[in-house]
Amino acid sequence: MKGHAISLALGSIEGLKLLSLTHSADVHGSSNALRRFTWRGAAILDACSVEATADTLVVLTAEGALWQVDLAAVSSTQLCSLELPALPVDERQGVFGVPQHRLYASHDGAYVAVVSDLGTQGQVINTRTGQRTLLLNGGDYHPDTVPFSACFVRWNERDLLVHRTAWNRLDVSDPATGVCLTDRQIEPRNADGDWPPHHLDYFHGALFPSPSGGRLLDDGWVWQPLSIPRIWSVNAWLSSNPWESEDGTSVIDVCQRDMWTIPVCWINDDRLAFWGTLDWDDEEGESARKGQGVQLVQLMDTTAQHEGWWPMPEIGDVTAVFSDGRHLHLAAKSGTTVWCLSTREQVAVHPNFTARLFDRTRRVLIAFDGDSIEALSVAHL
Repeated sequence: MKGHAISLALGSIEGLKLLSLTHSADVHGSSNALRRFTWRGAAILDACSVEATADTLVVLTAEGALWQVDLAAVSSTQLCSLELPALPVDERQGVFGVPQHRLYASHDGAYVAVVSDLGTQGQVINTRTGQRTLLLNGGDYHPDTVPFSACFVRWNERDLLVHRTAWNRLDVSDPATGVCLTDRQIEPRNADGDWPPHHLDYFHGALFPSPSGGRLLDDGWVWQPLSIPRIWSVNAWLSSNPWESEDGTSVIDVCQRDMWTIPVCWINDDRLAFWGTLDWDDEEGESARKGQGVQLVQLMDTTAQHEGWWPMPEIGDVTAVFSDGRHLHLAAKSGTTVWCLSTREQVAVHPNFTARLFDRTRRVLIAFDGDSIEALSVAHL
C-alpha cells in the first residue's frame, strides 16, 4: 500500500476495550481505504458483520464474551457472555478443517448463533438480553467431516436460523422463540430395507445464503466420499413444502467435486464462483481438472450451467472467495487479490491482508486474528 497514514488510539472508557486505528491511502488515492485496529483483551475467536448497521461487527472472544464493535466510532461494547463448550478432538488431523467456535449474526445483530465446527453443539443467544433462546444439536454421525451447518436468512422481514438437526436434516427456527418452522415427519426405513419418501442420503455442510436470501447453497457430501453442492429455494421451503431441502422441485445438484469445504461464493442470486477443481471423473476416479482457478456456474430454474474453467496464476492456498457482483476477491495466506469478472484481469492486490469476511452492501473486506481487526474498502473499484 502507498500513501500517508495516521494513527489514533482510544483509551479504555466506560469499560470499553482499547482499540487503535490506522488510516491509509491506497494506490488509487482513496483515503481511509485500510483501517487497522488492535484488540486488547481475550483473543478473538470469530467475528461477523451486522448487515443492518454500517461498520459494525459482533465479536466472540476466548472468554465467551460477545462484543459489538463499531469500526467507525472505534469503540467496543460487551453485549453478554456465554459458556463455550469444549471443542471436539480432531482425530483426522485437519483433513476436514480444524475444530473451532463459529459465530453467525442475524441481519440486525439481535441474535447470534455460536456453534462448534466439526462438532455437534451450538446455541442461539439474544444479544440484547444475554438469554439463550435455543440449544442446537447437529447429531453425532460423522460430525467431524463438516462445519456445523448454520446460517441466518431473512424471510418475510423475519430473521430466521437454518441449522442442522441430524447429519441429513436441516431445520429453520425462529431465533426469538426457538420454534421450528419446518416441522415434518420422515418415516424410518421399513422392514424390507426400503427407504421412505423424502429420505436424504446426504451430509449437510457449510451453508451459504444467496445475496437476497432467496436461495441456499449447501456444501455437503455423499458416500464414498463425494462432494455435491446443492441449492434450493428458501421461499418454497418455508411457504409451501417443508421437505424442500430433501427432494423439492427447486433442488439443484450443482456439480460433483472431490472435496468439500473448498471456497465458494455467490456472485448474484443466479451465479456462483467455485474455487479449485470442480468436476469428478467417474472413469478415472479422481478430479478431472488440476491446478488453481475458478469455475463460474450459472443457475437456471432446475439446472446449473458451467461457464468454463478460469485458470489463475499461482497465488497460494486460497482460504475464502467473495464477490460484489463485479469482482472476485480471492483471500490467500499471502494476501487478497481482486479480479474483474467481465475482463478476467487482476485489478488489485493487497499483500499480507487475508480477508475473512465481506460486507457486500458497503463493499468492505474484513480480516482479523486473535488481537487485531482490519477493514479494507474496495468501493472505489
